[in-house]
Amino acid sequence: MGEITFEARFLGIPEDEVVRITTVLKSYLNVVVGAGLNLDSLEALVVADDYAEGFRSVPDAHGAPGRDNHTNEEFARGVAMAIPVRRPEGWRSTVVLAKSLARTMISEDDSVRRLGSATFVHELAHVADHGEKARMWGPFEASFPLNGAEFYLWGWADRLWSEYRACRVASFIDPEGVVAHAELMAERLKPSQEALIDCLKEYRVSGDLDGLLAAVERHHGFVLKQAAYTIGGLESIGKSLEETSPSSAAALKGSWFEKTYHVLGSELRRLAESYPSWTHPSDMQGLLDALRASFAEVGIVHRSVRGADGRATHKADVPFTDGTLPSPEEEAAIRSRLGI
Repeated sequence: MGEITFEARFLGIPEDEVVRITTVLKSYLNVVVGAGLNLDSLEALVVADDYAEGFRSVPDAHGAPGRDNHTNEEFARGVAMAIPVRRPEGWRSTVVLAKSLARTMISEDDSVRRLGSATFVHELAHVADHGEKARMWGPFEASFPLNGAEFYLWGWADRLWSEYRACRVASFIDPEGVVAHAELMAERLKPSQEALIDCLKEYRVSGDLDGLLAAVERHHGFVLKQAAYTIGGLESIGKSLEETSPSSAAALKGSWFEKTYHVLGSELRRLAESYPSWTHPSDMQGLLDALRASFAEVGIVHRSVRGADGRATHKADVPFTDGTLPSPEEEAAIRSRLGI
């Protein structure tokens, strides 16, 4: 790994802040490279007053403005993201930071500064991970060996691995951030379960499978991601969930998500043992199986159906389960809300 060459862009940032932010960013780049993180695939760093504009400033593979897809939910707001894009020379990544996040890195408040710095290093870890996976799985890009439900679940597995890996690298900088992820995971357990039941009841009336899958990904997917953050963060600081957040451990125990949490942890640690020497996308099969079981537990059975050409396509089944059939009153309310 030689000297890192990348572009730095500041959009709507006052000049005096640009100088201070640049100094801090350079210092952390030197730290992570010195620690062995390979950032050869880093294309640019963008700090933007308008976070959405930062996304649009990253050209896609065809040179068009990038798509703004940052997290913007009532329970989470995005402030930083590493965006991988296929370039003629291979996969490259751009890190986009919101001005609010960059400002935390120059704060005089130590706890605020640690939070911002850990987030930045987290995104750099994503850049390194994107580069490593491009190297490991590049030979499979032209003809990806997984299809059907396996390809769908592999996408989820890849996302969870990426967050676990980034937290494992960066969370020691801000141990309080690990507590925050654990508590957010715990806080969302009951609301997510209730939302999923409501979504299943609505599906029984509307028959909108795409809408159901999107809702399941939003609610269940958020809890899955928080679990990956938490597991990786705990390993970074070398503590257990019980030591770090007793209340979160208590909320998890006996919950609908407890089994998934522990199986995810086991599979992610297994993958970490051989990283970055994976040889095939199916190295993630154990994690795919864990995710398949987790989605089935919340009412969605992902399976593959083979066509005449022998190629598998993804199919999602929604079996009838107790508690997911709407009452007559609930059905009437759903029909009224949907206008059907």
